[in-house]
Amino acid sequence: MSSPKNKNTTSDRIHGNSLLNPNKNYGYVLVDKNTGEILKFGETLYPNTRYTTDYLDSVNAEMKILCSGSKEDIHYWQYDMNNYYKFKYGEYPPLVNSPNGY
Repeated sequence: MSSPKNKNTTSDRIHGNSLLNPNKNYGYVLVDKNTGEILKFGETLYPNTRYTTDYLDSVNAEMKILCSGSKEDIHYWQYDMNNYYKFKYGEYPPLVNSPNGY
């Protein structure tokens, strides 16, 4: 006899990257520790573990949380911020890996 489907199974959970994710999301900027140059705008559900200290040191960056909100709102915020940077300076911030600005 099979048991009823548990609502907490992995197949019922919303993926962390889904725009439907109900958890609080954070918008951040990575800036150069010496110059203050913007290196990237990003989003994360887990700002305390998004980057290791070793990684931030390797790119001479610090992370600053700028806003928080729904996954969807912050996703589009970081997309807009990286694209505004490209509009203003002719290229994406140095640490943006996507050709689409996120």
